[in-house]
Amino acid sequence: MRTIFLHLREATEEQVASFLTEAFPSQNGPPWILAVGDDPCLYVDFRRNWQAESEPEEIECLRAVLGGGPSVSLSADVSGRHPGDAEVRNFVSQVLSEFDGVAEDEYTEGFWTKAEIVAEVRKSSNLPGRRERLTFFDHQGFGNL
Repeated sequence: MRTIFLHLREATEEQVASFLTEAFPSQNGPPWILAVGDDPCLYVDFRRNWQAESEPEEIECLRAVLGGGPSVSLSADVSGRHPGDAEVRNFVSQVLSEFDGVAEDEYTEGFWTKAEIVAEVRKSSNLPGRRERLTFFDHQGFGNL
């Protein structure tokens, strides 16, 4: 399963839960399940233990980008049965249109703004010693490295 993360500032879990339930009404979550047809594609939940799961450098970088720690973090697991590209972009775009924050994927260094994702900016892969540049959630490009 592939995962993306969203880190939001100045939002409460209640606000985010209300938004997700309204925007994606097929599942009243958490977790919220976004389907392709009747088949689950994204599994969205709160990521309450992000600090315990993150390296100190990542925590420091996130705090610098957000001007402090996130007030809410989300994870979205992408089913292996679907590429998930369109669903991830749609989900991230909707959430970052509603709340101020950044996204993170497993393939690149650093954090992504909505504007960078929409503009298809390329960032360095997170593979040590590799400098190839990938767009947000570029699992296909990463798989070819």
